[in-house]
Amino acid sequence: MAFTRSRDDTTAGVERPLRHPEQSEPEVRHCRAIFISDIHLGTVGCKADAVLRFFDHHSTEKLYLLGDIMDVWSNRNIFSWPKKQIAILRRVLGMAEEGVEVYYLPGNHDRAVHSLSGLDLGNIRVRREVIHETADRRRLLLTHGDAYDAFVTRHEWAARAATRIYHFITVINNLIGGLTRRKSGQLSPLSICRLVRVFSKRFTDLFSSVARTVSAEALRRECDGVVCGHMHRPQIALIGDAQYHNAGDWMEHCTALVEDFSGNLSLVRYPAFHTDSTDEGSQAEIEALMEVTAAEG
Repeated sequence: MAFTRSRDDTTAGVERPLRHPEQSEPEVRHCRAIFISDIHLGTVGCKADAVLRFFDHHSTEKLYLLGDIMDVWSNRNIFSWPKKQIAILRRVLGMAEEGVEVYYLPGNHDRAVHSLSGLDLGNIRVRREVIHETADRRRLLLTHGDAYDAFVTRHEWAARAATRIYHFITVINNLIGGLTRRKSGQLSPLSICRLVRVFSKRFTDLFSSVARTVSAEALRRECDGVVCGHMHRPQIALIGDAQYHNAGDWMEHCTALVEDFSGNLSLVRYPAFHTDSTDEGSQAEIEALMEVTAAEG
């Protein structure tokens, strides 16, 4: 069966290439479709090196950019972006010129692109939402997900403020991380940023039930499921009768969804550094803190 169910809110079973620097680079994996979301170009938290390595090791017939690719909320000046972030745009443009079908579905952080919806910019098609048919003939609704987030649609000012606070914390923690070493029993700077993001996204999800709302919409449109981003929570799950897929993000998790030529969808993870032992430890700390918080609540 093409669809596989995983535990909610985890990346269990996610493929993790590039675990150790001494290992040889993996061969290029040819995919039928790639779904990638929440790169947040223009921010200090963007893991551009991981994105570029992912594109180095994956080729595709279709590329779906599921929103928040550029973070216009945080940085409108593309000329201030690091070179690696500019390189991502060049890579996408190059893929389009080589014949890859590229779809750009704007999110809330790159909402300025919404004005171009329905247009084809060269070989890049800008759409609000798309129906994708897998190789095994399943229909999937593709969307960023912000349109089904009541917190964002009703309180955008608060969402913008929270974004600015998060990026400020990221800058401070990056500075601290460069000056201090991680001590036993303390959260690393990266973990603190993740903890803030996890709490904020879970609060949003409790408020608006994004996954359930967008899954219900997919069924209403006679689709088998949905592929989205927005929540920064890579996940494959069954919600009601809908197959729910979240591509994750490239700030904390560095994940994307890929479809093979049989129609199977799977999550692929590319850590920001060649070794992800620290990353896994940080995630374990966060999960432990979340459990304690839930118990106290």
